[in-house]
Amino acid sequence: MILGLTGGIGCGKSRAVSLMAERGVPTICSDAISRRLTGVGGVACPRVAETFGKEFVGSDGAVCRPALATLVFSDPEKRAQLNAIIHPLVRAEWQEFIRLHREAGTPVAVVDIPLLFETGAELFFDAVVSVGACADTQRQRLEQRGWTPEQIASRIASQWSVARKCQSARFVLWNDGSIGSLMAQIERLLEFILPHDGSGSK
Repeated sequence: MILGLTGGIGCGKSRAVSLMAERGVPTICSDAISRRLTGVGGVACPRVAETFGKEFVGSDGAVCRPALATLVFSDPEKRAQLNAIIHPLVRAEWQEFIRLHREAGTPVAVVDIPLLFETGAELFFDAVVSVGACADTQRQRLEQRGWTPEQIASRIASQWSVARKCQSARFVLWNDGSIGSLMAQIERLLEFILPHDGSGSK
């Protein structure tokens, strides 16, 4: 089973994915792919410079992500331009990940995509898992990153709400509590979806 994992910003998607990886589940993170594509030598860097200006690419050749984020999260049209550059490149990589694991017959693999529903990517997965948390927890975690109220509001507004994502997913991991609580939910999820041999063991 290939799972798409999503959730609201600040809800703990990355933590959930890392816990699944520790459990031995193959995972791939679209944000990590994006960072590589916009890092030093990244194939997206020349297109970003051409579209938004050379000032958004540093002397090392990497995209100046904070400056670009400030620009695109205050302008929906510019955000759409950036998405048109990045999303197809990222999608190509996680589609190859899916292909390889389907061919290998991997019991379960996970693709982490923050904007999974927003980009229609749910069609590629056997099921979607959404990581959620209450609004107060979400904002507190984003404040701990040093984000301003304006940055938090713009990032949250750029995505589907946590409630909508959770309602649209087949499975929900609720991450308001401890790491232990999240891990226990992940264990239950894997217990439910992993194949059994009929003898009571996996």
